[in-house]
Amino acid sequence: ELKRLVAYTWIGYAGFVVFGISTLNVQGLTGAVVQLLTHGVATAALFMLIGVLAARRGTTEVSAFGGLAKPMPVCAFFFAVMVFSLIGLPLLGGFVGDLFVLLGSLETRRELSVVALMAMVVAASYLFWVQRRVFLGPIDEPANRGLIDLDRIERGVLLAMTIPIVFVGVYPNPVLRRIEPAVLEILAHM
Repeated sequence: ELKRLVAYTWIGYAGFVVFGISTLNVQGLTGAVVQLLTHGVATAALFMLIGVLAARRGTTEVSAFGGLAKPMPVCAFFFAVMVFSLIGLPLLGGFVGDLFVLLGSLETRRELSVVALMAMVVAASYLFWVQRRVFLGPIDEPANRGLIDLDRIERGVLLAMTIPIVFVGVYPNPVLRRIEPAVLEILAHM
């Protein structure tokens, strides 16, 4: 079930955020804040895309889909961008958060960094599985052949959600400059 898989993904990344907070250093806390921002937007976009699929197809069961990149290429594109951000692909916001959390954890919790990396690999593998199963391959279900791609409003909303994810991934300095003073203030009070 698509919604359940995305929810489990968010829970896994929330654990990564807690891991960043537990480092109690600037890099880890900054990474946790960036994670919350970028992963929150990406997860919301994935839930929106799943809602679009549910509205058009009447189900969110993974087994009901396959090959949707052919009738719905724009939907497949946005889904891929969000998945790539969640797994931490460079030039997307998720990478910045992941990198800072890992840099912070290397200072204080080296052994747990390896466990966190393995958990990220597991989460990435099932996100890739969902993406491959829903959007790639042949269209086995006849009901999927005539699905209508995203309309202009849906595209606009998803583009508005994609821009900050790409911006943070390509040029994170403005966001990091805003986060770091707050992180330093939190650490000073601890």
